[in-house]
Amino acid sequence: MKSNIKVSLSQLRDEQYEHHNDKRFPEMHQLYRSPYSWFKARFYMELSSICVYFLLKTNLNPNTITIAYCLAAVVGAALIASANSSLVIIGVFSLPILFKQQEIPDADITIKVTGYIEAKNKKKALKEVKEYKEHFKHIKKHCGNVDLTKINISYIADFLKKIVDLKIDYKKKIFHTFSRIYNTQVGLGDTDPLTINVFKTATFFKDDEKSEPITHPKINFDVWNFDRINTIISKVPLIPYQLMFKLMAETSCRPSEARAAQRKNFHFKRNIPVFEITNSVDYEKCLAPPKTKAGYRELEISAILKDQLIDYMNTLPENQECIFLNTKGKFYDLKNMITCLDKSVESLNLKLPVARKTYFFRHWNASYWCYHGKYTNPSDLAMHMGDLDVKFINTTYIKKYAVSKESVRYSEHQNNHYKWN
Repeated sequence: MKSNIKVSLSQLRDEQYEHHNDKRFPEMHQLYRSPYSWFKARFYMELSSICVYFLLKTNLNPNTITIAYCLAAVVGAALIASANSSLVIIGVFSLPILFKQQEIPDADITIKVTGYIEAKNKKKALKEVKEYKEHFKHIKKHCGNVDLTKINISYIADFLKKIVDLKIDYKKKIFHTFSRIYNTQVGLGDTDPLTINVFKTATFFKDDEKSEPITHPKINFDVWNFDRINTIISKVPLIPYQLMFKLMAETSCRPSEARAAQRKNFHFKRNIPVFEITNSVDYEKCLAPPKTKAGYRELEISAILKDQLIDYMNTLPENQECIFLNTKGKFYDLKNMITCLDKSVESLNLKLPVARKTYFFRHWNASYWCYHGKYTNPSDLAMHMGDLDVKFINTTYIKKYAVSKESVRYSEHQNNHYKWN
């Protein structure tokens, strides 16, 4: 039935575009990032405007429009099935727009497979995403927009020859990043699905991995006893550094978690002082969530450390929530902290017994309490450390120290520790 409403086609179109603005529907206004969404949205907005206009200006009813729409769909399907040459031409001209998406947006990795795919890493830690992007530069440089269905062992071997000048450890990382990208598409192809990750069948680095196992040294507690740790920390010149090192040594927290400590993170639970971990400091020195889901935890601290933290916090501005900030209001630099620690250790003619110095106190705490019998279950220690890899915890700590004949049992030792200077 013809309507008396006076409205032009341009007015209907304007209403459509005003409603679907870039704030409410940003993907509809990003041609190069989402070309499919861009074209599809405009097609439907234009078509719906025309349909509404004809409904208002003619005697057509909605059912007629619906029938016409269904017929159009049938015709479209027939054209696609017929391999019409005009469609091929349109597809060729649209490829540059699709391939424009091969650029890596923030926290994403995109590579072509039967068109193109996306392997999103938005939940990864900032450092990991940054590393992936660096690895992907090498992949894109030597492989371009490769169709993953064409990759085989020979292709991988040729790729590794192209990056032969890189260090072996870095090549491994690039290889594993390529494997992760590939793995996201196994079983997802349309016409020629990937059924197995060919990278996992490769043996390029097997010998290297066997000859270079990842190990963490067993700590000699005759040398690295609590008194020695206390002396080392007391020689560090800055009070904030001392307090962060003590937090790590008492709780096995990560350096990033200690640096992110806030006033609200220190409280009592059943009359016992605890450090509640809710944040960490990322690689851009910004406040971020803990490294893993298990990172959210409450860890007991000694009464002495609690008092020292309170005394320190009383020297800070009342409105300063993050307690470990430098004079510029930034989080303390981890490299400077380790430089001070190194000097303190060297002053005692010693050398830290670990390669990863930033994690020394975390490693020392876990080893210390396994040695003294507090932790005999890897799941309990993993929970304490905020770590998800129970197998790693069992191999690195539980098995090394649980059978130690010379260890002092935790029940005899628990009330005689952490008497800080």
